Amino acid sequence: MPLGFYLLDIAAVESDRDPSTFDELRLAALADTLLKTDDLIQPILVTQLTPVRFRVLAGHFQYFAALKANQLDPTFDEIRAIIVPGELQGDVLKQYELLGLRSEGAGGEAGFQELLVGMATRLQQLERYVLEQGAAIEELKAQNQEILGELKQALRPRPMKTQVAKLTLAEVNQLDREQLHARLGLFSQTLDEGAREDLVRAMVESRPFHSTQHLQTLLLSCQHPQFPRKKLITKAVCKKVFQGL
Repeated sequence: MPLGFYLLDIAAVESDRDPSTFDELRLAALADTLLKTDDLIQPILVTQLTPVRFRVLAGHFQYFAALKANQLDPTFDEIRAIIVPGELQGDVLKQYELLGLRSEGAGGEAGFQELLVGMATRLQQLERYVLEQGAAIEELKAQNQEILGELKQALRPRPMKTQVAKLTLAEVNQLDREQLHARLGLFSQTLDEGAREDLVRAMVESRPFHSTQHLQTLLLSCQHPQFPRKKLITKAVCKKVFQGL
């Protein structure tokens, strides 16, 4: 039995689909083109319920677009359709699908479903990206905290070295042996115990000092007790000791 095209009254056609499942903007766009062309280039498939009532089998998107066009302009009151007999519905719908018409045009049912699937996929990708970036941000925060801790440690005020008042020549002359030994003990990294003892003995025996030159000459002239030809201290050490007294 050949299938024919019919112009059906839009009011005589119904759909069991919820129009809210379709993209409203695409419905409005298709409705606008229907009003401008005054026709639907892709007929819908319907089954006959009564002599004057029909139900959409395929093409629900086109149907709702035509319904919207009718609401905008009541003179647009017909829709192109193929009435499919009950015994042919399975084969016709299969042919409809094989021909790629199941998408029912740009933004139709399958198109809308594909849009939803695509959006869900992109949302999943975005979620993974946010999680990955969140982990990277947390790691960066931890590194920053570590760097800040090291920076604070480096900038922490250090205790000032104890400043020892420099003695005058007269005060050096007044120090006893123990005081001289303690004074020279400030240079423990430079002078060992034996060297300090030898310097103290030499200073006690050579006092009073009449000038700083006299004291400096004494310090430089001290001989090493175990090596008579070797000076007890060098000029560099002498300078440190002399400046600390």
